[in-house]
Amino acid sequence: MPTLLVKDSAQLLATPNDQVRYLVADALAKHGDVGAMDALVAIVKDPGASKNPNVLRMHAVQALATCGDKSALAAIEPHATSGAYLNSLTEAAIKSIQSIAERDPKAKAPAIAILRKAYPKPPDV
Repeated sequence: MPTLLVKDSAQLLATPNDQVRYLVADALAKHGDVGAMDALVAIVKDPGASKNPNVLRMHAVQALATCGDKSALAAIEPHATSGAYLNSLTEAAIKSIQSIAERDPKAKAPAIAILRKAYPKPPDV
């Protein structure tokens, strides 16, 4: 079943059913498919009419850890650095950025810059 989900991922990620999109994103996180990157980035940027947008984003961000490249970092960055997502999405975004940097040599420098923003130096006291 996961191979079918991965094969038809772009179409399945466009469905309005959150549970289906969670399953597809989870299959992509395990099996990867760079062809799904654009659909995953679109969900991270705008989860549409999702009933639980941050959970959907979290699943998409986790899938980008295996499907994304340097170009996906811009969509993930706000969820790692803003502090507005003080939930599992922040952690998933940071881990995804790290995974992308490990797989894509071109992503290493921008990933380091993003992670520095996520963990700023504390002010001098």
